[in-house]
Amino acid sequence: MPKDSTQKKSRKKGSSEPSTDSKRPKGVSKQPAKQAAKRRKLNTSPAANTAARKEHGNEPKANSQKPAQPTSPKPAIEPYNPFQVEAADSYEAKKIRENNKQRQFSADKREIGAIPACANPARRDACREDFGLFLKTYFPEDTRHPWSKVHLKLIETIQIVVLVGAMLAMGIPRGWGKTFISVRAIIWAVAFRHHTMCMLIAASDPAAQDLLQDIRDELETNQLLQEDFPEICLPIAALEGINQRAKGQTSGGEPTRVKAGNYELHLGDINGQPGAVIYAGGITGSKIRGRRKKRGDKIERPTLGLVDDFQTRQSARSRLQCQTRLNIVSDDIPGLPGNDQAWSCLLTCTVIEPGDAADQLLDRAQHPDWRGILAAFLDSLPN
Repeated sequence: MPKDSTQKKSRKKGSSEPSTDSKRPKGVSKQPAKQAAKRRKLNTSPAANTAARKEHGNEPKANSQKPAQPTSPKPAIEPYNPFQVEAADSYEAKKIRENNKQRQFSADKREIGAIPACANPARRDACREDFGLFLKTYFPEDTRHPWSKVHLKLIETIQIVVLVGAMLAMGIPRGWGKTFISVRAIIWAVAFRHHTMCMLIAASDPAAQDLLQDIRDELETNQLLQEDFPEICLPIAALEGINQRAKGQTSGGEPTRVKAGNYELHLGDINGQPGAVIYAGGITGSKIRGRRKKRGDKIERPTLGLVDDFQTRQSARSRLQCQTRLNIVSDDIPGLPGNDQAWSCLLTCTVIEPGDAADQLLDRAQHPDWRGILAAFLDSLPN
């Protein structure tokens, strides 16, 4: 009779006796026996476990932690002296030297030195109240041709606005250099301090940025201006086109407070004299309203305005846009200065369409406050 297969499989290796598992009825698993042994082990008391470890030579040590080492008191922290390198080790000394070098480099960039005196006082004083001579003297390449009647009329109008004070509008055909002359009028006004806060207004914000950039380019690159007006040119030229350098700029150790941005230009305080400020903005934008600057106990607002080509071809064809621009010119722009400040403004424009904003503004019957002047392209037809 063959042996039972269950007994054959349960026989242990190396043993002729069947294992005890063979006595377990079929279908009963080993798991309950293992769980019982585990419970017996867990129920053993801590004292019994300790005795068992002693019996096998595994007695735990009384204290396995190392004794605390005595700590020496920290030395007192001395005040930081960036120029003291003798007491530092080689690495610290190198760091301090590099930091000092960087600080010195930054200080040299911020310090523009003392402002030199005017190179030619006689040449400068001759242009104080003569705008036409100012253009010929300091912009000789751009004004090498003789003036036309239209140019002479524009120069005369600018002198009245800047020196006397008035609100004037002048219509000039395109291509006659009215923007070039008008922008240089702002430089003339701030160079001789006829006005110390001016406003540039164009048809849009990008156009106003271009006008302000034109002024900045002249201050940075015009050698004649830099020789006779170093107090307004050198602080701007020292920025080298990097507006962030304006922060902390000094002249002889005194802060210049120069500032250059897309819509404002602060020419810097030199020798205790506050520098002029030029603001810019589009006529329909928000850059022209509420412009002011606090100096000491006083709040100053613009006293001179220049409005250049306040309409575009698109707006000239729209009756609504023409009326919007006329409302701003008539109501908002005259209110830019303070209540106790006089206001001077020159508006140069070109008539694009019959009945557009420029055409209406130049009509003294409709807008008598602006005293419109319309310059003809030709005095008469050729024979």
